[in-house]
Amino acid sequence: SVPVNLSFYERDDWGANASWNAQTKTVTLISGNSGSGIYTPSGKTIIYHELGHAISNAGQTSATSEDSAIDEAFSDIFTVFFNNHGVSGDAVDWDIGRGYSRTGEAIRYVDSPKRDGAVENIHDITPSMNPYQRGGFIRKMFYNLYNNLRASGFDKNKSLELSYMLFYDANEDWHKGMSFGDLTRSLYTAYMTSYTSTYNEKNLLNAMSDVGVSPEVQYKIYSKAGFVSRLKVVYYDYDGNFHEEFTPQVPVGQTAWVNVPMYASESVSISAQIDYYGFKDYHLLFPTPWVNQCVITWGTVFSPQAAIGSEKCDF
Repeated sequence: SVPVNLSFYERDDWGANASWNAQTKTVTLISGNSGSGIYTPSGKTIIYHELGHAISNAGQTSATSEDSAIDEAFSDIFTVFFNNHGVSGDAVDWDIGRGYSRTGEAIRYVDSPKRDGAVENIHDITPSMNPYQRGGFIRKMFYNLYNNLRASGFDKNKSLELSYMLFYDANEDWHKGMSFGDLTRSLYTAYMTSYTSTYNEKNLLNAMSDVGVSPEVQYKIYSKAGFVSRLKVVYYDYDGNFHEEFTPQVPVGQTAWVNVPMYASESVSISAQIDYYGFKDYHLLFPTPWVNQCVITWGTVFSPQAAIGSEKCDF
């Protein structure tokens, strides 16, 4: 459990009607003549959103960072789950803050983020967007997963529970400074750890692909040797098709990388290659599944070496 403090006070010209303070673990509710487009005092879904920050490990570092977008999106997902789970009927209330916007609309929408100016595909993010707008595709991913589970035969409450618990479990691996790539990897890892016997992974993969993301691991090569080298990565995709990927050629002191779908990383094999009579394989490696890893090459043309390591492997 996470102890949370609650404070309430009146103040005019305040930009919001509720806020979260991570340092003091406090949800603050404001009443007064708000200077923004939001009515005060706050409502249930807005309070749920602030409480969601209490259990998110993504943190908030800046208005332009990816972890802030993840943090805000997770709090909206938290809100939808606790506002709807156990409620009778098949309808789901996807709105955040309806009735508290002066426009008469909800403040945010989980089922249709574009209605509040957020993106529904990661490729639509622009530098000027705030965390709520940037994280719209995460809200949409949650909505997609819920719908996929409903189509698979689960009822409303079970679909909400499974969708939320996947994010909740993935949150164990979240941290300040995390990226959108970290998010997708953590979701897939949580699925493989706890849910493979509950529902087909295509429910998750399709929910991701519809918003422009996929769970990938990155294999990077760093050359310490006095020769040009590269990686050859071999794997089979979800449909059983064979893939052979190559990193660019890497001179000494340089790095290059290749992305591989996480669902293929359990059986992936890597050959480090040297540009010696036309790129010959000289070392075969089997990396740990689901983890970004770096291969270091060193030695000489006549005695090449390679190993999975951590040097120059900042991702």
